[in-house]
Amino acid sequence: MVGLDPGLWRLDRPHSSMTFSCPFMGITRMRGRYNSFKGGLTVGDDGGWQCLTLEIDASSIDTGRPDLDDTLRSADYFDVGSHPVHRFKAQGIDAPWGPNAGLEGRLTMNGITHPLYVNIEVRGPVRSRDRLTRAGTSVPGGHQPNGVR
Repeated sequence: MVGLDPGLWRLDRPHSSMTFSCPFMGITRMRGRYNSFKGGLTVGDDGGWQCLTLEIDASSIDTGRPDLDDTLRSADYFDVGSHPVHRFKAQGIDAPWGPNAGLEGRLTMNGITHPLYVNIEVRGPVRSRDRLTRAGTSVPGGHQPNGVR
């Protein structure tokens, strides 16, 4: 297994997506994505994960229904005029190399911050043909802190 070099590792946008699914009227699920986001992982000298950050442009929400997107951007929901960015910052990271890693952090939406524990799946790291070290992650389930709509 290849380790990660110390320093800041940035999210690879061409190979990343930020999608969501949530209940809709109790009978189906609404699906969508955010089109603009960035993030990074700070790796310590010992190869351990120290901090993971994610910033999502709240106005980039895209459900495929422009009328619904406008409603979600409004003051009734995300109020993107006052709170343009959703933020997640994790500093507690459990077992970063394996199928059952976890991130303990804080999610801020609409100016309200909640604790959030996220289970993640980590793949890699591997050395690619171009001799760069790469790793991948995914969040396999849904997560919603109390009080966030």
